[in-house]
Amino acid sequence: MKYIPSLQAISPFYFIKPSARVFKRYYPFDHSGLHLFYFARNGIYFLGKYLKSKGINRILFPAYNHGNEIRALLASGLKLEYYNVHASAEIDFEHLERQLKDGDFRVLYFIHYVGIAQNLEKIIELKEKYDLILIEDNALGLFSEYRGRPLGSFGDFGIFCFYKTLPIPNGGGLVINNESLRFPIETVPPQLLSTISRSAGLFFNWLDLRFNGLGRKLQAAKSKLSSVADKMDVERVPVLDTGFAVDKAAWGISKLSRYLINRISVENIIKKRRENFNFMLKHIPEKYHLISELPDGAVPWFFPVKIKNREPVFQELTRRGVDCARFWRHFHPDIPAERFPEIKTLRDTVLELPIHQDLTDKHLKFVCDQFNQIAK
Repeated sequence: MKYIPSLQAISPFYFIKPSARVFKRYYPFDHSGLHLFYFARNGIYFLGKYLKSKGINRILFPAYNHGNEIRALLASGLKLEYYNVHASAEIDFEHLERQLKDGDFRVLYFIHYVGIAQNLEKIIELKEKYDLILIEDNALGLFSEYRGRPLGSFGDFGIFCFYKTLPIPNGGGLVINNESLRFPIETVPPQLLSTISRSAGLFFNWLDLRFNGLGRKLQAAKSKLSSVADKMDVERVPVLDTGFAVDKAAWGISKLSRYLINRISVENIIKKRRENFNFMLKHIPEKYHLISELPDGAVPWFFPVKIKNREPVFQELTRRGVDCARFWRHFHPDIPAERFPEIKTLRDTVLELPIHQDLTDKHLKFVCDQFNQIAK
């Protein structure tokens, strides 16, 4: 049986590649206002603390979110009010503007889902109309552009989660685009064991794609060792966890992640992710598409399908070797879920299928074939 990992792999050849100078050539890495963290949520926490210090106590936030962003902002002392997102994953601007009219908000937080740009003209219009500070969350669309300009650069602040797109063990970023709002942040080196553990997992992904699931067997052995470490109270912090810990908020990106970022072909990532997304559009029936067309400049994180009987489909795909995920399926307790039925639909129906840069047409065909068989 094949095994298709949901995330890209660390190739051993990255360690001998010459530098591609990513930190000098590509936004946001080349931006003077970039702060690098272990998690993106760490940067969100420090941003929340800064806003609080400026007398801002609450912000307007999309009710469709991961939840870690909320945890970080609540930990910073801010309160959140929520606006609706349609079942198409597009901002409900009517509801958003009602919120802006009814409340005295100075900060608007918005998210580009999957790496597809929201209506930026409308967002900029609202910024100017209501004199807003914009926080632009582009954690799901590193290297995506809108009309030739990088996503994450339109807001006063930009949020990035690098390890979702890049073959690195950890890494997130807060970019302060507005020079008048810049503030200092001091970080500390992250836990070495967590970096090593995650790096091993990404190397196992490389083995899986070449040796039909060998990496999974090694991962199982690694998990046994991890359970021994747990019994010995050896703490590891996985990048894909849910939660926020203030005592780890100052963790910066690891040296290994910085090294690997500079060995990555950005052009290949952009090309492959777009090609793979379009492959899925052609080979999965249109009735399952959340996004019917890939906009120019978009670099998507995954291929979203919407399916009513998601749980059994998810379970069977997993059993057949397709590493997929139920996208943002839980409301954070701070959100009044009953007010957002469209978002409940998204949380109940959207499934992530992998399209990362390590997948070939053969891998993608396997994913599509399995999904189409199960979803009938």
